[in-house]
Amino acid sequence: MKRVLITGMSGTGKSATIPELIARGYAAYDPGHTGMVALGRRRT
Repeated sequence: MKRVLITGMSGTGKSATIPELIARGYAAYDPGHTGMVALGRRRT
């Protein structure tokens, strides 16, 4: 399983990328998100 770490400065869209990855079927996790954490599974 390949893993990718998304980094960057504030306001570059890192958190906005998580729901898009989930919508496309990838597992995605945002440890910096307060409250709910986005988590999805890749469809096979």
